[in-house]
Amino acid sequence: MQKFPKTNAHGISPNADAVARTRRFLNEYGSALRTCAAALGGDRWQRRALALCEAVKDGTLSSKSCIRELNALLALLSLERVGQLEPDECGYFGLVEPDDPRVHDICLMSDRLEDFVEFLKTSDEIVQASIAA
Repeated sequence: MQKFPKTNAHGISPNADAVARTRRFLNEYGSALRTCAAALGGDRWQRRALALCEAVKDGTLSSKSCIRELNALLALLSLERVGQLEPDECGYFGLVEPDDPRVHDICLMSDRLEDFVEFLKTSDEIVQASIAA
């Protein structure tokens, strides 16, 4: 007896749906994500965000790695990583003044990314298992 993957109401496996949504999210917000990552973490974090976008686009990233990278970027944008940044990266955070127009963009991107990560956490068993691991 052949086993078929679980599918949602549209006949799409949940993991495929999550991958497709991740691609759409990064296609729409990838540029903003890279810009915000650079503002708070410098070139290293901008390259990390770019690498995530490219790997998701190419399909070369596992669900577990994707979730890990999205969570790392979320921690950066939501300022959870301020005390964990390398000394040279801390300088970038210090350059962003509270009245800097980028603060609004960073907050919006952080909110969007947080909502998206929450969606992924509840979207399917495979992604949930990746988060738990």
